[in-house]
Amino acid sequence: MLVQLIVGVALLLAGLSGLARVQSMTPVGYQGWGSWNRRQRIISLISLVLALAGLAVLG
Repeated sequence: MLVQLIVGVALLLAGLSGLARVQSMTPVGYQGWGSWNRRQRIISLISLVLALAGLAVLG
């Protein structure tokens, strides 16, 4: 149970930090998916999957 909690929280935090990283890479004034380059889109998709996996493990 404790290992499951640790893994879930680690995945969730990794996903959220990846999403925050992509947001910080976005220039001021640009909004949304359309203004992101390919690298940002890939990082955001992987981060989203990690965050959702963390929620699934916790839930």
